[in-house]
Amino acid sequence: EHEWDAFIEAADTDAYAVLTYSYPAESLDHAHALDILLDHIEGEDRVPAGERAEKIVLVGIGGGGAASLQAASRRGIDYIAGIAVISAPIERDGERLYTDGDLRQIIAPKLFICSEFDDLVDDARSLFAIVEDPRRLTTYPGEARGGEMFAEHGESLAQELMEFIAWAFYR
Repeated sequence: EHEWDAFIEAADTDAYAVLTYSYPAESLDHAHALDILLDHIEGEDRVPAGERAEKIVLVGIGGGGAASLQAASRRGIDYIAGIAVISAPIERDGERLYTDGDLRQIIAPKLFICSEFDDLVDDARSLFAIVEDPRRLTTYPGEARGGEMFAEHGESLAQELMEFIAWAFYR
């Protein structure tokens, strides 16, 4: 998805480094590609000390949001400072992507974003209800889903994400 390229460029500042990744769309376990990326970040022998992340915030759209939740729930890594997901599903092809117990293990702040008439708004509300604080749910007007939300609400959505990232890093 290229709808959020402007946000990625804006977020890639001296204060933050931005890494993007892709995952196989046909994979039920969306977190596999993210796990590989996190393995690389954690690999002290592969990443020079000055380039190693001390904290990360995972931001994902749709399946990427699901991957962020999956990876954070099964890793229990303390350097995940926050997780922001846009239009993330609870299940795919009738199969649940994570258990309630897995989601409750995520101690980092969580931000769930969806449009009020997106088919996944009930999933966003359910995810919000399952996880523990700190957490926030924002619904935007309209029916845009995932990356389409940047076309309809680009500036306010980008600002909300940047404020969340800053808060998660420096809380």
